Amino acid sequence: MYDACSGRKELLEIVEETKQLHTRERSVTLESVSLIGELERRNAAVNLSMTSAQFAVHIGLTPNQYWKRAQAARLIRFHPEAQKLLESGETQVSHLALIAPKITQANSELLLDGIKHKSKRRGRASIVGRYKVSPRRQSSAGGSDI
Repeated sequence: MYDACSGRKELLEIVEETKQLHTRERSVTLESVSLIGELERRNAAVNLSMTSAQFAVHIGLTPNQYWKRAQAARLIRFHPEAQKLLESGETQVSHLALIAPKITQANSELLLDGIKHKSKRRGRASIVGRYKVSPRRQSSAGGSDI
């Protein structure tokens, strides 16, 4: 016989485990962004005689993933408040990569607020409405860069 009370307790345990997993996932992603930022500052791909696409594959990422993380790392370097958004789950690497070419000290608050808690589509629409950003560019790897 199904015990609703124990079923609910089990469900809540799974929910809690899932929340903890996603917290760890954000932490690992942030660490990856930080390491890729350091690799970019050291010009690792060139120093290891690779293209950036070859280097991305060498470290276990697609070129698109690598490029987004490199853009996010550069943005965080100059706008540290973006790191807090990534840590808290209020935004994602792809959102930071989207605004990286347009963010300045003057507009950082506006742009960072514009990507909080938004889907990629809504975040892109928010930025496209304010700046001349192509709604959908294609990366050199053939996939969407957002």
